[in-house]
Order: sequence, then C-alpha cells, then structure tokens
Amino acid sequence: MCKLEKPTKASPNSSTLDDGRPLIKDLLKEHATSIEKVRQKILSDEAVGKALWDPKKYDDIWILRYVLSHGGNTKHASKAALKTMKFREEFKMNEKGDLRGFIKNYGVEENSNDKTLQSLPSYDLFNAYCGKNAVIIAHPDPGRGALVYCDFGMVDCDGIVAGMTFEEYKDSYVHLNEAIYQINDEVTRRTGKLTKLTRFIELKNFSFLKFNRKYLKMDAAMQKETEEHYPQLLQTAYIFNLPSWLSAMWTVVTAFFPKRMIEKINVCPSSASTKFFEPIRKQVSEENHLVLYGGKNTEWPPPSIAETMAAAAAAAAAAAN
Repeated sequence: MCKLEKPTKASPNSSTLDDGRPLIKDLLKEHATSIEKVRQKILSDEAVGKALWDPKKYDDIWILRYVLSHGGNTKHASKAALKTMKFREEFKMNEKGDLRGFIKNYGVEENSNDKTLQSLPSYDLFNAYCGKNAVIIAHPDPGRGALVYCDFGMVDCDGIVAGMTFEEYKDSYVHLNEAIYQINDEVTRRTGKLTKLTRFIELKNFSFLKFNRKYLKMDAAMQKETEEHYPQLLQTAYIFNLPSWLSAMWTVVTAFFPKRMIEKINVCPSSASTKFFEPIRKQVSEENHLVLYGGKNTEWPPPSIAETMAAAAAAAAAAAN
C-alpha cells in the first residue's frame, strides 16, 4: 500500500477507549503461522505472486486481514490475496498514492474551497445521481474509523442503471473504497488497533417505487468484490427507519448480498433517530455522532474530508513558516 502522511493525533478519549477493537500485535502473534503460510502460497504462485510481490506493500498486517476474513483458511485467504494483487496491478491502484484528501461528500453543494480540490475518479458522474446530502463520509475522530452516512432514498438508482455502465460504477465505487481503506489502514497502524468502516443507512426517504432490482444486483456485485479486495473493511452497517414493506421483503433483499455482509447489519429501533443507540458507541462517540441520527454533533452536513485535510495541511504549512 502507499505510504500515508499522518493526520492529527487522536484525542485521549479515542486512544484509551475500550471499544472492542483488537490489538494488532495480539492478532499478529495469534495468527503468525497462518500469515506465514499465506505468504509462502503467494510466493509460490508463478503467474501473479512472484511477479507482483512487494513486502513493503503486502506486509503482515495486509495478509492478516485476509486470514481474518477467511476464518484462518489459508487456502482461501491466499487465493483472495492473489486476486487482489492482480486487481491492484490491472487498475494500477498501488500507483494512485494517497487518495484520502480526494474524498468529497455526494449530493452536497460544493463551496468555493471544495471546488478547487481534486476529486476521486468518476466522482462527478456518480454525484449527478445523488440528491441532497445523499452520501456523507466523515472522520470526526482521528483515533477511530471512517463513517459513511447514506440516505439511500436520495440516490437515483434508476438514473444510475440507465446512465452509468457497470465499469463506470465500479470505477467510482472502487476508488471511494480505496480511499476509505487508506484512512482505516493508517489509523490501524498508528493506534495499533484493527480499525474498520461504519455505515449508517437512512431508509426514511426510500420508497417501493425506488426499488430497482438491477441496481441492487449491480451494487451487490460490487459489495462482493469490495469484500474480497478490501478485507475487514466494514465493521457494522446500522439501518435507520426500515420501512414496513422492506421488512416483509428482507429475506429477498438480503439474498443478493454476501452472507458476511448481512451478518454485519444492525437494524436500529425507531427511537435511534432522536436517542443515541448504545451499540453505536463502539464505532463513534455520542459527541461525534450526528444529531440527525441521535448523536450530539449538530454540524450537518459536515465538511468533506478533502476540505478538512486541505485546511489542516494549510495550517501546518503556515505554522512551519
């Protein structure tokens, strides 16, 4: 993976909080034998492994994520790792550099500062199908993982299916997940805790008329590929305001998505939009969680990560002069 610049240090609360994240040093020790087996399987692969192997990019922590995602099955873990190495070579992902500073919110009118900043590939194309505040990517606590707030009813699924090819959708999806993965990988290495993404999915504005099966299949395919190329990316997905009609169709909907992803879904009670839902505390504090979803953070929508990182870089440069 690319070398990332460190952001501001985590607050004392985030670095000492017992939020259930396992320590990397303990995981590396526990799975040392499996990690070495996966490494040897990769190195024995003539077509991909030997040609693309780089110990600086594919180190023990990188391999660990595959071991954990495949329950210690080194055969499956090494197969997935090799597929990822091939994918990263084909898409030149290792040459992209640090993408964290390109993350912008979707469906949010850009201010003058944001417009001058570079965006992720295919950002404008996907953003054209996003209604007001459709997708917000936040990282309020430098010592914990990235957060994604998605108001699914504000995403024009019909428009995406009609106006974007699968490759265009994949380009947008992969680059956003690469950037988020970089955030969590940097936090993991800096704090020594395995750090993952948390998603908050709002369905209040989602109607049956917006239930597009073609989009669902396309998105499910990308979820599966993301799970393979970015193992241990998602910690939990919290769903707010699940409609009664969707509850009745839940079995049908979940059949499209990988079992491992469905197991990470947590449907919140109806009160969670006004009262803090305690299980969320493992991923974000009540102070940093948005008031729109029962937290105390009144900043809505929050500034993009691109804008925040640019401002921090400018402040650091000014302080150095």
